[in-house]
Amino acid sequence: NCKEMARAAIQYKKHCATGHQRHYNVLYDHAIKLLQSGVMGDLHYIRAQWHRNNQPGKDSWQPPLPKAAKENDPQADRLEKELVSWTRTRDTLLADIEKIAGNTKMSEALKTARTGALRKDVALWNVKIAQKKAQLDDAVLVAGGEWEGLKLKSAKEYGYVDDPNFMIEGEKKAYDRPALEELIRWRLFDRTSAGLMAELGSHQLDAASIFIAAIHGGVKQLPISVSCSSIRSLFPVDLETTPLDRNADDHIHCVFDYPAPGYDPNHKMSRLQRITVAYSSINGNGFGGYGEVVYGTKGTLLIDREKEASFYRGAAIEDKTIIVKNDQGELDVQLSESGDPLSRAIGLQATFGDVSRGYCEELEHWAYCIRDNPEPTYSDEELHDPEKKKRYPRCYPAVALNDAVIALTTNIAGDLGETILFDPAWFDYKNDATPEAHFAENEDARKEFTPSLERPMYQ
Repeated sequence: NCKEMARAAIQYKKHCATGHQRHYNVLYDHAIKLLQSGVMGDLHYIRAQWHRNNQPGKDSWQPPLPKAAKENDPQADRLEKELVSWTRTRDTLLADIEKIAGNTKMSEALKTARTGALRKDVALWNVKIAQKKAQLDDAVLVAGGEWEGLKLKSAKEYGYVDDPNFMIEGEKKAYDRPALEELIRWRLFDRTSAGLMAELGSHQLDAASIFIAAIHGGVKQLPISVSCSSIRSLFPVDLETTPLDRNADDHIHCVFDYPAPGYDPNHKMSRLQRITVAYSSINGNGFGGYGEVVYGTKGTLLIDREKEASFYRGAAIEDKTIIVKNDQGELDVQLSESGDPLSRAIGLQATFGDVSRGYCEELEHWAYCIRDNPEPTYSDEELHDPEKKKRYPRCYPAVALNDAVIALTTNIAGDLGETILFDPAWFDYKNDATPEAHFAENEDARKEFTPSLERPMYQ
């Protein structure tokens, strides 16, 4: 439970950094400056997506299992076959290297160039082969045993569940799901994942929150409402003949309302001053990949795959933008009809070479926080002081809780097929209210989703 994590971090005075690497991505830092500079005008709409070409039989969320885990799995032989094939490919490259090295008619310079390129390929195949062997080694978790000097328990003993009759209400055929499948394919099941919104959507709604906070003086804004359509179009191919092998839906489309500057829920007109965020995550077609498009009244910002950013003036994709540094050495975006041809709609991308997505920086900052602030108090005084706040991860529990509430409430909206108004209490880690408890069907479920540090895992 997210609120339990936040409370535990405070109680035990430990740093808790919750992913969301966009908080450390330089593109998003400069997007904030761009929004605050006024160059984009008034922010009024954000569109985000994460589209993948996952299809039945070719699903990255359904990696192959070792044969010992489930002999009748459609991919049961895939690991062994790929290991043999990949090893053969690697060995062919090694043979080519030996052949080139022994060629007396080839110059040493040419030998070095050709074998160097082949050795790079060999190194890549060695990594892939090692990963494939590790996947096969997962078989030890079927019953437990020794692995590289370690004594491992079975997946079941680690808390994963054998369910030979896995079935969603209303389906006709049961699915055999061993505990190791729940562990390896954890993204597919409600017990271990929250599907597309948690695994993908939470990151991009986090990005939307970053953009919206930028125009509110850096203060995070809580969403007002969400409407959602969560559907299953692809998996499985035929429900009449194939049992359902997952809880996760394969398409989700949702619309959020956030407060714009001047929003007042108690005023007839001001309550309409909102920013709309539209998000979709689909399988079956990867067109467009993933990214965010931020619409202002004067310009449009496109961030693609956390690696590239483009800025356009309004909808005019042929107009030119240039990025310069001002007298203080700060980034400044200027619109220029006379900009050089290379500046056409390249925006922030022009400023950077290989942009880091923030993973490394996030880990480095977390290590710094542990060293410089070993017993964090999470006091309001520290978290509201710009200098003292640097001694905390940028996505500390209270920040991450916002994204979790958004993702989980969206799933509920999809299940119910109705618009849900967000309760501010859901975003307060000190408050026991949660969206799951609010919509729980019975008292037992309500208790399960009410945070408590009295659970055995915290003792």
